[in-house]
Amino acid sequence: LVDGSSDEKYNEIFQKIKIFKLDIEIYKSSFVPLLAIREIIDKVNTKYVTTMGDDDYQIPQGLQKSINILDSRVDIIGCHGIGLIIQDPIYNKNYKITDPGLYPGPHTLQDSPYERLIYQLENYACPSFSVFRTKSYQNIFGNLNNNDILKNCKDRLIHDELLHSALMVIEGKIIRENFLQVIRGHHPGRKIDKDHWKSMADKKDRID
Repeated sequence: LVDGSSDEKYNEIFQKIKIFKLDIEIYKSSFVPLLAIREIIDKVNTKYVTTMGDDDYQIPQGLQKSINILDSRVDIIGCHGIGLIIQDPIYNKNYKITDPGLYPGPHTLQDSPYERLIYQLENYACPSFSVFRTKSYQNIFGNLNNNDILKNCKDRLIHDELLHSALMVIEGKIIRENFLQVIRGHHPGRKIDKDHWKSMADKKDRID
């Protein structure tokens, strides 16, 4: 567990882990999520790894199906099922489930990193919730070299999603299958960011 909350909240979470005797290691971080993961990724010693945020839910059966596929296919680095999005679960008590499949990424099974990246950008979806081979995931985060650029980037859509997704498909092939794996919370700020960048892409504006 990588926690970027206040010291008070961190201590509260730490005490709950102790009380319930959970088999969880907790790390305090002051970085944006992408760099926070990089801080601890080398500590992971399991065969496979995946991530989730504080408003996300991974379905155990979906995770197991992804693991089974990775066990049977040596040519891919990651696998994921489909996702459901819960709109505004925190800010709106009358939240609703929106379209399935908003977050799963496309099949990126082209042979070259360049072809996979172009395909992923032209058919954009986010593969962040895939189950990955741990070594491949560590390689992905090893390509993040400049902390200052990401710390000073105020738009989380860029450093937590667009950059993250690009590094994943460059690293290797990722497959999507038709089973439920993740349920995501989706708050208004993310939708504003998503609409903003989609509008810029539709206009074919350049982002330098």
